[in-house]
Amino acid sequence: MTINKRLSIALLLLVMGLLGFAIYQLNAVNRLAAEIQAEHQVDVVMYGATWCGVCARARQDLAQANINYIELNVEASDVGNRQFRQLGGTGVPLFVANGKLIRGYSPQQLQLALQSN
Repeated sequence: MTINKRLSIALLLLVMGLLGFAIYQLNAVNRLAAEIQAEHQVDVVMYGATWCGVCARARQDLAQANINYIELNVEASDVGNRQFRQLGGTGVPLFVANGKLIRGYSPQQLQLALQSN
């Protein structure tokens, strides 16, 4: 077998391994999201901050729609900060709805997640 063929096979195996790991990680985040939501026993978990204007809008919309939710302040709550980091949070708001992770606030995405069972 030539060196080029061996390198091609090794590269292919490496790419397949990385792809498998990425899929595993994605599923791990989804499992964690479902566990967190079950732990809080609410329809929506929102990770936010007091200074976040988008978070304020989301709070208002969730309350007006009578959606059972909890907000965890990622700056003031150790639990909120830990869970936010475990979910790969990089910005607020971050939502867990029906076991699904939603980055940023999109009322449509949130509603779709709540409708899917």
